[in-house]
Amino acid sequence: MQLFLIGLFGLFGIFSRYFIDQFIVIRPGQFPLSTLTVNLLGSFIAGYLFYVSKQNPSSMLTNALVIGLCGGLTTFSTFSVQILNLLNDQHYLPALSYMFLSPLFGLVLAIAGFRLANLVIS
Repeated sequence: MQLFLIGLFGLFGIFSRYFIDQFIVIRPGQFPLSTLTVNLLGSFIAGYLFYVSKQNPSSMLTNALVIGLCGGLTTFSTFSVQILNLLNDQHYLPALSYMFLSPLFGLVLAIAGFRLANLVIS
């Protein structure tokens, strides 16, 4: 049942992401408002559900919403809640390290992947 709910909410998250991208049209060179919107919305929902899950950690529905809905909408929400969880547990150094290293190395590896594709395809 848990897997079914994750898949169902995941589809809802994916479709929500698609419709937000269609509603907030971004032209090349413009600020990526649609991505910012889904990242912030997903983070808000995940933060809310994180609190709910602390009250009832065995809730199948809450877990399915976090993994499915938020995961389908954006993985940024998971990143945000993982930092929140570390901060909530007073693990400040891992939280700050994760908060800074993920986007930094994510960008570095995106550039590396871009350059590799350029070498291989060109």
